[in-house]
Amino acid sequence: MAAILFLGVPKLQRYAAYRYSVGLADGYGILAENLADGNGYRWRADMAETMLREPGYPLLLAAAFKIAGPSIEAARLLNLLLTVGIAFMLMALARRMTSDPRAPVVAALLFLLHPGTLIAEARGGVEILFIFVGFGFMLALHWAVERGGLWRYLLAGLALGAVVQVRSTPILFPGFLLLYAMFAAAGARQRLAAVCRVAILVVGMVLVMVPWVVRNYRLVHEFVPVATLGGVGLQEG
Repeated sequence: MAAILFLGVPKLQRYAAYRYSVGLADGYGILAENLADGNGYRWRADMAETMLREPGYPLLLAAAFKIAGPSIEAARLLNLLLTVGIAFMLMALARRMTSDPRAPVVAALLFLLHPGTLIAEARGGVEILFIFVGFGFMLALHWAVERGGLWRYLLAGLALGAVVQVRSTPILFPGFLLLYAMFAAAGARQRLAAVCRVAILVVGMVLVMVPWVVRNYRLVHEFVPVATLGGVGLQEG
């Protein structure tokens, strides 16, 4: 897989460039390079700070740039490591859903060998990190629902906050979870417990969002909970 990513993709890039963007995409590389150079969260060193992208991926990519230098290869190496983590989380989630010992391995192989995964790894976009934090949240939520305990829902909320800091599209998920819990509950006591659990989930999500919200408020003196493209993200999601 690494050989395909680092040896095969560069050779095929000129043939696929007209159809797929496999470079540093969507401005994330620009933001990450400015962060790594100490210029702050902005498109160019001479421009004001921006709120156009959620901070999760640019911050992680900036760390990769500091270690390996600002290049598409650094982004691809980061994506490769995240993909391995996704495969392990996918296997863990599959084990929770089925007793078939083949299912986790087949699921991981389907993900790792899927052409879409390879394209997502090859481009310096947000997709692989978004999948990684999404699986982390699903595992945390599955654990909370399975075992109970408000502190587990708080951990799941923190994981959801990390997801929202990468892409804001799942920010309304707690509302849908509450609707499901209310319909699935048997009686007023279970409904009240469901409200408490979802409220704790939201608290965890908000705790992770606070630094970005405070930063945005200090920047423009307005409440901006996600990126300024959040409306587009919600519609697309």
